[in-house]
Parts: sequence; C-alpha cells; structure tokens
Amino acid sequence: MAKSITSISICIPIYNQDIKPLVRTLANQASLFAGFVNIIAVDDASEEVYKNKNRLLEEKYQIHYEELSNNIGRSAIRNYMASISTGSHCLFLDGDSIIENPDFLKTYLDALEKNEDAVYCGGTYFQKANYDANKMLHWTYGTKVIAKLHSTRQADGRFHFMSSNFVIKKDVFKFISFDENIREYGHEDTIMGYELKEHQIDVIGIDNPVLHGSLDTNEVFLEKVSQSVFNLKKLKLSGHYEKPLQEIRLIRTAAKLSLSGFAGIYRWFFDAINALVFKNLNGDKPSLRLLSMYKLYLYSKKVVTVS
Repeated sequence: MAKSITSISICIPIYNQDIKPLVRTLANQASLFAGFVNIIAVDDASEEVYKNKNRLLEEKYQIHYEELSNNIGRSAIRNYMASISTGSHCLFLDGDSIIENPDFLKTYLDALEKNEDAVYCGGTYFQKANYDANKMLHWTYGTKVIAKLHSTRQADGRFHFMSSNFVIKKDVFKFISFDENIREYGHEDTIMGYELKEHQIDVIGIDNPVLHGSLDTNEVFLEKVSQSVFNLKKLKLSGHYEKPLQEIRLIRTAAKLSLSGFAGIYRWFFDAINALVFKNLNGDKPSLRLLSMYKLYLYSKKVVTVS
C-alpha cells in the first residue's frame, strides 16, 4: 500500500449516465490505496434506466450510492456530496469521464503530498477525431476551447478552475462551495474560481486529464449554450458577482455594444443571418466565431428576472 498524508473521497454526480466503467476503473486504482480512497456516487433524479444500471455498483464495489427523489441541480449536488464525504480531500469527476491513465489517483495523491492545501485541476481532453456531424459542434468547442483552457493561464497568471476534474481540501470546501443559485448548466466554475482567488487558495493545473466520454448533439449543445448565457445574464443582474463577471469577454463585449448604441442594430443583423448561422453551427465545420456571435446575440436580447 502506498503511503499518503491524505485521504480522498471521490465524488461523482450522476444525471442520466451509466457510471459503471468509471467506477470500475476508480475502484481498481483505489484498491492500491486501501483506507485512503472511497467513492461516493449520488444520482440527481435520473431516468429509471440509469438508476437500474448504477444501483449494482454499491454492493459490487462497496461504494456509497444514493438516489435523490428530486433534482437539486449541478451546484447543490456537489455541495451535498462534499458534506457527506469522509476523506480529508474531495475529488470531483463528471459522470461521463473516462480514465485512461493507470496512475490517475496516484498522480493526485503525489501532488497533494507536495501541497495539500492547493486545489488541483487535472483537465479534460476529447477524442482525436469525430465522425458524427450531428455532434461536431461540441467536439470542435471541446478540442479548441475546453481542452486548451487547462494548459493556459488567466491574465493574472492563475490557472483556470474547471469543475469536471479537480481535487480540493474538504476544510476549504466548507467555506468555499458552489453557489446553489446556479442550478442549471453554466458558470458555476466561474464563480467558484473567483471565490478561490479571493480567499488566496492556489489553483494548480497538473497533467492528469480525463477523457470526455460523451458528446452532445448539436441541438443539445446549443440548448446548453443558451442556458449558460441565461445564467450569465441572471448572475449579472443579481449584482452579487460584479467583479468576476467583468473578466468574462462576453459581458465586456456586450457592454461595449450597448454603450455604442448598436445593440439593436446587431440584433437586427443577426436575425437577418440567423438561418445561415444555424446552418453552419449544425454542419460538419462549425465556426466558433459564429458561435461567439450567437452568444452575444442571446445575451443582448435575453430577458430574465432575478428572484
């Protein structure tokens, strides 16, 4: 058994995913660190077909498996898993992650032995090729934006915080957790990363990525884009996160557009080319520049109320 100064609770939120391959891989690696690693999987009101598949994992791999009767959202379920965890640290992984590195857990444990107070982000990568045109938009965005975020730094030199694959000290998570007002897809990472920065918690990117195991169809991905913009606008109107939101290019661009007096003209122009834009975004060579234009269009027109 390898020595370690830490213990890790691996937290896997589930929503309509079959996590058997992920848990099998993690359980095999965890067996090398008996007593130091345990697995927590909580289902956020998935369809019954997925629950039937995942229920078997509790007995087979001796994990903590739980099903929620009502969907509580992306942020709240992660906070809940941290609250019931028993490890000194929590490792959060998305349910569709695929681990190809045989030393995945060891890499995190080795990093924590050097600095157990830091937050480590392992990163995400996508398959090298995609031959499904109906999923090309997600794959293009993933390979050209998401995967590269991990290897780049922000303007202040800090690594980007990404919630799909990260480890954090439980004592830190007690006072810096996900904002549960963000229930749907989008920008929970932005706010969490800002809170870590404000509390002077180091965020360190290391070479320990997971493979993004599933791609959304173009239609689903565009729905998530719309939800993400909706969340962003809602956060902006709430007035709670003025400083971190100003670091987001979409908000800065929208503000300039509004101040210039051309927001209405931009919406009119985009309405005129809407069909061409969607044809491209649903095609085999989607333009990320057009995707950015679409986000700006949504942000400039989206009306939300803040409760």
